[in-house]
Amino acid sequence: MPTITGPARLSEAAGHLAGYPRLTAGQANALVKAARAWQEAVWVADADPRQAWLQLVSALEAAAQAWAGGPARSPEDRLMLARPKLAKRLARDAMPELHRFVAKDLDGIFKATEKFIDFTLAHLPDPPVLRPHKWARLDWTRMKEHLALVYDWRSRDLHDGTPIPVPMCEPPHRLPRHRAPIEVPLGQETWAGSANWVAADIPMLLHTFAYIVRGTLLDWLASTATATTTGTTEPA
Repeated sequence: MPTITGPARLSEAAGHLAGYPRLTAGQANALVKAARAWQEAVWVADADPRQAWLQLVSALEAAAQAWAGGPARSPEDRLMLARPKLAKRLARDAMPELHRFVAKDLDGIFKATEKFIDFTLAHLPDPPVLRPHKWARLDWTRMKEHLALVYDWRSRDLHDGTPIPVPMCEPPHRLPRHRAPIEVPLGQETWAGSANWVAADIPMLLHTFAYIVRGTLLDWLASTATATTTGTTEPA
């Protein structure tokens, strides 16, 4: 993960650590869980990138559970966010009563997806300063779609044994005469052994997601500590 390599200066962490005592117990607990998951992801990334993906998603989930933000949505809205193809098909072909029934029946499953996406989008960092050529960049304007895919792959890995796609676990290439590594798997379709994936289903490389996770958690810490200081605390 080249985006996290380089010299480490503890003095740069002073501002972030100063906000920690101002967190509520629930927020502080969530931050520690997120930090541990991040640490585990970084340590195992080279040997087991699949596990690193799972830990990075868990880091965001841990913090998201202590976050009180996000818009109010109906079950139909959550279905559209988590399973857009299914939601569009039901809206087009099914009776309204069936559409509502399916959305309500699956609502508990999709609340976790909603929280994960809303939390990340609310604290999303800006794109990296150094970036590869345009065709090798992640489209930041479509982050909601990318995050939904990431969460879906993570759920498949945990619940039905379908591993994170191999192309998303590969180390990034560095293009000639360019300092920044590519952010997305190359090509419109990627093969690994007997399996293949189209580009639309494998949104980003591991180091790109690690950059997003780190920036999101740091922004959440800063904004939460500030809110607590001004008296607008979030529920623990």
